[in-house]
Parts: sequence; structure tokens; C-alpha cells
Amino acid sequence: MSASARTAAASLLAAALVCGAHGSAWASAASARPPVPAAVVAPDSSAGNLDALEGHRIRRIDIAARNIFDPLPHGRLRGAYRLANALHIRTRESTVRELLLLQRGDLWTAERAAETIRRLRELEFLIPERLEARLMNDSVDVTVRTVDTWTTSPQFDLQRSGTTQFSTVAVAEGNVLGHGKSVSVAYHQDETGVTRSIEWNDPAFLGSRAQIDFGAARGASGKAYNADAGVRFLAPSTPHEYFADTRSIEGIDRLYSFGAETANLDVRREETEAMWGIGRESDGLVRRGVMSFAVIDRHLGPTRTLTPGPPEFQGGDERLRLRRVALEGLWWRPRYIERTGVNRMDRIEDFDVGLRLGLKLGVSPRFLGSTADEGYTRASADIGIPDENAFGLFHASFETWYRRAVRDEIQNLSGRWVAPLGGKQTLVVSAVRLAGYDVSRDFQITAGGLTGLRAYAVHELTGTRLLRLNAEDRWNGPEFWELVSLGAAVFYDAAHMRGPGADGTPWRHDAGIGLRLAFPRSALDQVLRFDVAIPIDPVRSSERRPVLSFGSSQAF
Repeated sequence: MSASARTAAASLLAAALVCGAHGSAWASAASARPPVPAAVVAPDSSAGNLDALEGHRIRRIDIAARNIFDPLPHGRLRGAYRLANALHIRTRESTVRELLLLQRGDLWTAERAAETIRRLRELEFLIPERLEARLMNDSVDVTVRTVDTWTTSPQFDLQRSGTTQFSTVAVAEGNVLGHGKSVSVAYHQDETGVTRSIEWNDPAFLGSRAQIDFGAARGASGKAYNADAGVRFLAPSTPHEYFADTRSIEGIDRLYSFGAETANLDVRREETEAMWGIGRESDGLVRRGVMSFAVIDRHLGPTRTLTPGPPEFQGGDERLRLRRVALEGLWWRPRYIERTGVNRMDRIEDFDVGLRLGLKLGVSPRFLGSTADEGYTRASADIGIPDENAFGLFHASFETWYRRAVRDEIQNLSGRWVAPLGGKQTLVVSAVRLAGYDVSRDFQITAGGLTGLRAYAVHELTGTRLLRLNAEDRWNGPEFWELVSLGAAVFYDAAHMRGPGADGTPWRHDAGIGLRLAFPRSALDQVLRFDVAIPIDPVRSSERRPVLSFGSSQAF
């Protein structure tokens, strides 16, 4: 089959896979096949013998990369499964080999093998089923077994605010020609007009450990691009990092007050950063040090006032240049757990419930070209709390610049608690506090229909200090024909905002129900989400009209 024929047929089949829960297929029997956890195993060996593999050199690594449906399931849809396999370009064994964190000649460790499984699980275009190790004389033979997912996927988000529709439609191919590269194109529409964008990702450039990412967008509000390349810390035991990234944004920033656009200004930001780091893991403790140099230029144009608004929105022409040299230290004791039914429904997800502390100190001296002598500090802490099957994840960070006084201070506190309620039911509770103090006038936080407040307008709350609470009872239902899994949710959202454009506004509360669809054989982003939310405390109307929103990921 030619490449063009594959592409045309693949687009049709993508729609069939996404809509596979409709039509006469409902007559087929449902299957609640649980996911098989990826595991490090030693065939024909006891658990004790698995420990005996430690420290032996890896002699060979075999790759068993299977197609989407292999073996073909029996039943009325067997022909559709066969067509999907025929249209799909299977991941090449060389691609899987390039992405492994294990190499021939390395010393075998079960911890490094577990890192490899987590690394493969992040890739989306395949599912790591098993990683097997066998002791042969004084060496270790490794077999990695994977199964492909359908990687030509639509992605979308939709929210309507009055007569204005906010929508994003994208098409992504996550495994170009079986090489593990991904490309996506997107179309976004909001009250300012249309924006088109493209993204490219290569997780193993020319078969190396180097990654390359590129993205560009252009629309009614301006243009932007970003690019980065290099070798990152991919796992706790990765010893080196050398990386560079650059990004540029040029366009119009819009400032909102009480849900309406009040002012706007021209903005141009350009930033380039290069970094080099070393790391060491010993007895489960990871220590890292990173040195970086950043070139940051920001230009804010004069404010254009549309309606009366806060004085903090006003300002003239501003230019800022920073040439920052920084050192960063990390102290990390990772502890990963595997769970299903949280964000990905059927997919296994990795959560780090260990402790992670970071501190970054920098200086931007005038003699390097900075506008003025400035200091920089960023401190962060992440901690997890496992409690039998439940667990919590908590994050705190503080970032600020110092020039005669503290300025541009950003505080971020967030926490999430995940608790199974029995069967396939999971309660997820989240709290976020994000605050900015003495920030530039283009800094604004938003809470609304696209940011965890589902019954309200997209720009319902805007300001500089946000507190948002979300709770969702998620139910993961049965899987049908190895194509689609059904789920549902009952949710509650609340948010409060302070600062310019929001002072004096009350809390917003909403509640609702939702439908969830997941595709275990597809790389479609997380889940398809259809939510109906009702405002508990309406602001502009005494009626509690339901609001429909949907997207290709969870709401929080």
C-alpha cells in the first residue's frame, strides 16, 4: 500500500476508532479486560534469582514490537482490526531500541529497567507490556515487549461564552513512519480571531539520546515560536544534561476586568537559555547540579484603554534586558507508584510520591548587558504522601527577582489527593493557589471555562491571586471491543480571584456531571471529556443555565 493511500485510509479509520462506540457495534458483547502492568520479570526464575541478576553485564537486548491488534481478536469486528493493522505503520524495532535506557554492555539493574518502562510509557505511541531478563551463564539477556497504539488522532477543546466560541481542533500523528517522531497541526478560534500552529517532536534525534522540539503559531493576535534541543535528565540515574532552548512571542496581550476586555498592549518577549548539568544517584538519593546562562528581552508597549479599568493596567513603553548566570541544585529521593483510573482510565500511570527539593540562584549583572544589576531566586519542593491505595501530591514554589527591592514575585502552591472508593471509582480532589506580587502589568491569571471553572465564561475571573478548588468522582466503566472504554464523573468547581480586575468579586461555584471516553488502543490524549455544568452562584443572570464543554483531556 502506498504512503498516500495509507494516509487517506488512516484518516478515515481514525474517525472510525473515535466514533467506534456508535452504530450497530453496540450489539457486540462488552469486554472489561484489565490492563496488564508492565513488569520486570525473570522467566523461569524466582524473585530471589531476579535479585541475582544485579551487576551482571547485558549481553543482548531483543525487541518484540507488536502491532495494534496482535493477535487479532475474534468476533464481528475482526475485519476492522485487520484493517487497522494494515493501515498502521508498526513501530520499528530500531526505534524502540533507541529509546531504551538500557544498552548492550551496561550492567543490569532492576531500577534502571523500571526507569526504562516509565520512559517508554511516556511516549504514548506504544505500550510497554513486559521487560524480561534472563541470566545466561554470567551475562543477562533482555527482551522488551511492546504493543503499538493508533497514533493518528484528533484532539479538541470547546467552550462557548455568550455568542463567542472558544475552540481548538488539532490532528496529530505520534509515530511518523514508525520512527517515533510526532507532528501536529492545530486550529484555534477565540474572540480575537483564528490562530494556526504546528509542532514537531523527535525524542531520539538520529538515533541518539538527544531530543528536538519545534513549534510555531501565527494568528490575529500575533506570532510565536519555540525550539529546543539537547540531552535532558530522562531518569533518576541519568548522569548528564546539556540543553538549549529558545522562544519568541510577539503580539497583543489583552487585559480583562470583571470578565470583559479592558485594555491591551503590544508585547514582545524573546528568551534563550543554555544549560549543562551533572547528576549522581546513590542509595536511592539523587543529587544534581545545573549551570545555565539565559538571555531575556522583554518589550511592553503603551497600554491602550478600551473601558475604565484598574490603574495597574496603565503604563508606557518599557524595555527590559536580562543576561542571567545561574546555578541550580536538586536533592531528590524518588519513589514511584503505578496506578490506573486516575487521568488515563485504562492506562497505567506513574506517580512520584518521593521528596524533591530544588534551589536556583542567579545574577544578571549590568556589565553583561542587563538593564540593571538584578538577583534571581527560585525555590521549589515536591512531596508525595502514599496511604495504602490512596496518595497525595503537593507542590510549592517561589520565584522572584531582586533589584533594590523584591519584584515579580510568583508563588505557587498546589495539592492533589487521589483516593479509590472501591471497584472502578476514584475520587480526585485538587487545590491550587497561584499569586503574583509586584508583577509587570501584562501578568494576569485566568479562571473560567477552559481553566477548571466549567460553568462560567472563559475569562470569568482575572487577576493576580487565584485560589481554585476542584473535586471529581470518576467512574471507569467497561471496555467495548478493545476500542473504547466508558466512564462518568460528578464534579464540583470553585474559584476566587483577587488583584487588579477582580477585587471585590465573590466566589464562583459550579457542579455537574460528565461522560468520559477512553481509547485503550489509541494515543488520543488522555480521555475525551463531555461535561454539563450548572453555576451554583450565577453572577450575570438569575438563571442557572447548563453549560456544555468538552475536550481531549481531563479538566484538571
